[in-house]
Amino acid sequence: MASRSTEQDPSSPKPGLRLSLFVKTLLAFLGLAVLPLAFAGILVAVQVENVREQAHHTSRTYQRRAEGIARNLSRFLKKCESDLRALARSPRTVEAYVDFVKRRQRRIWIRSGSNESPGEQRMEIPVFKEVSFADCAGKEQILVMHGRAMPAAKLRNISDPSQTTYRNERYFLEARKLAPAEIYVSHLNGFHVNKIDQLGVERILPALEKKSAQEKQIYRYLLYEILRAAGEVEYVDTFREGDQSVLVYRRLGDPARVLVPVPAKASAEELQARELELKELVSQCAPEDTVEGARYEGVIRFAMPVFDKAGQCEGVVTVALDHVHLMQFTQHVKAMEENHTVFAGYRDADYTYLFDDQGWIITHPKFWNIRGVDRQGQPVPAYTEKTSMSEKRVGRTPVNLLQLDWKMGEGYHAVVLETRVGRTGIATSPNLAGKLRTRVYSPIFYDTGPYAKFGIFGGVMLGTRVDKFIELTQKISADIALKTARVRRTIVWIIAGVLLLVTMLSVLLARGLVRPIRVLTAAARKIGQGDLEVAVPAGGGDEIGELADSFGEMTANLKRNMAKLNNRNLELKQVQQKLLQAERDKRKELQEELQELQKEVTRTSFAHMIAQSPQMQRVQEEIVRIAKSSATVLILGANGTGKELVAEAVHRNSPRRDREFVRINCAAFNENLLESELFGHLKGSFTGATTDRQGLFQVADGGTLLLDEIGDMSLEMQKRLLRTLQDGEIMPVGDTKVTKVDVRILAATNKDLPQLIKEGLFREDLFHRINVIAIHIPPLRERRLDILPMARFFLARFCKREEKPFLRIDQAAEKFLTEYHWPGNVRELENAVERAVIRARGDVLRLEDFQLTSQEPKLPIVAKGIEQGMTLEEVEKTYILSVLAKNDGNKKLTAQQLAIGYNTLWRKLKKYDEQ
Repeated sequence: MASRSTEQDPSSPKPGLRLSLFVKTLLAFLGLAVLPLAFAGILVAVQVENVREQAHHTSRTYQRRAEGIARNLSRFLKKCESDLRALARSPRTVEAYVDFVKRRQRRIWIRSGSNESPGEQRMEIPVFKEVSFADCAGKEQILVMHGRAMPAAKLRNISDPSQTTYRNERYFLEARKLAPAEIYVSHLNGFHVNKIDQLGVERILPALEKKSAQEKQIYRYLLYEILRAAGEVEYVDTFREGDQSVLVYRRLGDPARVLVPVPAKASAEELQARELELKELVSQCAPEDTVEGARYEGVIRFAMPVFDKAGQCEGVVTVALDHVHLMQFTQHVKAMEENHTVFAGYRDADYTYLFDDQGWIITHPKFWNIRGVDRQGQPVPAYTEKTSMSEKRVGRTPVNLLQLDWKMGEGYHAVVLETRVGRTGIATSPNLAGKLRTRVYSPIFYDTGPYAKFGIFGGVMLGTRVDKFIELTQKISADIALKTARVRRTIVWIIAGVLLLVTMLSVLLARGLVRPIRVLTAAARKIGQGDLEVAVPAGGGDEIGELADSFGEMTANLKRNMAKLNNRNLELKQVQQKLLQAERDKRKELQEELQELQKEVTRTSFAHMIAQSPQMQRVQEEIVRIAKSSATVLILGANGTGKELVAEAVHRNSPRRDREFVRINCAAFNENLLESELFGHLKGSFTGATTDRQGLFQVADGGTLLLDEIGDMSLEMQKRLLRTLQDGEIMPVGDTKVTKVDVRILAATNKDLPQLIKEGLFREDLFHRINVIAIHIPPLRERRLDILPMARFFLARFCKREEKPFLRIDQAAEKFLTEYHWPGNVRELENAVERAVIRARGDVLRLEDFQLTSQEPKLPIVAKGIEQGMTLEEVEKTYILSVLAKNDGNKKLTAQQLAIGYNTLWRKLKKYDEQ
């Protein structure tokens, strides 16, 4: 301890200047090791930089190849836009469009011949598979397909996606929204080609050698069963031909039928064996082996609207880029070889493909990996962990690189994200077969239409086996080995000299260091084993002596700290147990509350709405989808269909459920009273206004307001309502101050509002304002699955109200209720059940208790007064007045017989009087 106090004395020599053990060792190693090793390190750094530069140059060679393909494709897409603009300026004639197609052709290099005798073919084909012009309504006026003009009988209305080539295309609807000179570009769309069709398996089976006719028949039977299980074909019928059963299949969307004989006398074991053989046969085939298989047929649409000099829409021009030209950018490219081939096969894993900005593969040697739709226009889902084994077998597996994380990690996912930010690079990851592949990728810059989101059309991917890439690196390594041999020899001699000097120095220092270090090591080992009573030897005047003193202090501190830790550990365990128990109790309480809330939501969201029919289930689904928004909803349906119940369900499922839900029947008030009801009034604003009154808009502030029978509202009130819907402001009658309100509007009517607009009885701008979302409630006769459940619901209610035991409906009455036409819809059904409960004489409701008739009212036949040459409006007027005359002027009876509303009849009669 005295030596330590001496060191702390300011008058004593500084610790850094004495020749301590640290200073001796430091000086020796600095002189003998640092300088030689620094020289060797400089040599190594220089060589490493050379290696890095050479490797970077090699990798950039393949990156530039990918970038070159991407640049060419970008220019090609821009050229397609220029062609579209040229077509828009061309005359709207069939001859001009045919000439346009003939002038824009491009050379392709494809395989030809047969599987047994494959060949190659180079030829010029049109760039655009389809060129068309459609008017503003979507009706095609000109259509040129594969270079030939289509007759008028084959022109389509492409505003309906189901009438487009691939039965789901929206290019006309999207282009119609654009401003002049803007262009819409679609993603790839085409009919998906499965593995069985591309490989031409059905063509291969009859040509199999060493296979009997029975075995080939079994193969074909099993092939169509696998296709059926995967959803590629559907079973249609079975018939017998002699002693053999024949199955009839049909490919989805194709009217042609395929006849497949059922193998006779084939045991289950034989079928299982042949199925394994068929699976092995398909797995051995690769796209490069097949020439006669199906080819992918698809397009990318370029569309733009055209306008006349006055700015009025003339229509939409469209060109469809043939997918075969996209394939030409990648089909012939081997990633690690300079020469091109007619078809870079999949088996040697040295090929190139394209993917779009959404991650979908759009060119590939395996057509079944390219995005597409089925023959009914439905997109084929991407290959995921949910893909069935049957779908995998037949190759119903288009690939989206963003959805492969479940199988391959984030390798492909990262490549798509890299291209979206404009990066070119190299990545190594497993492919779908689990084998390592090296890939070079580069973005295809393009920002027209939907592609503006990421600024790319997609990406180019050059892929090869890792061993091929390693061959290239081995060549680099050989060059590097020659260059570094001399440096290695120099470094070896330097290191050998340093090791010899360090060894000699270590021998000299070991005598003074090893003995005290061994003693301290033995003491430290015992301390580490828990023996804190060990005697630590006294130290000397150097660092080892200080280390010995530190060990003694450490041992004493450990004893004190361990005692404290034991006490704290015990306290922590007790606190931990209490916290765990409290957490379990709280979690259980929260789970119970959550379950109760879920039950409450289930009970109240669709209270009293019975929906067992698909039509009403779709109504419920629509309610759930739209309820969370604040958009205006127009509820359409005949009287008694339950429009008010649907409106209440929208409110119950919305975020406004805790606020007011207010209803008003617009047909029940005249114009002045309706204005007061909706907007309120001030005292004295009109005769009878004795007090201020709050309007329904203010009552429903923050909630929902249902405007029932909105079709009966006067034009002046429609004008005031429109202003409120646009500005969210109301002005009570007699007031000059504007009040802001936050109300969600639900409107309901049984009227034909477009017809009222034509008649000048309803404002078109108000119609578009309330028709943001429309819900159509079908009449009861169109959802017959709901009739009996509703009848039983009403039956339980009225039995309870009338204090009668629960009744049941006999079979004859149930059948009649199901088949009855229900002109009064749900309200008529409710009244009929109430009437039956009151009239019932036993515990069974019979047909006569309901007092319903199956005969619908017949309109009187009117021929008198109707003459040839009369307009439809004149015939209608003559017919209505004739029915009114036969009913002696009874307007209510006349409206019932004509199946129109009383207000509609009143308006028509008023119009006739004015004429």
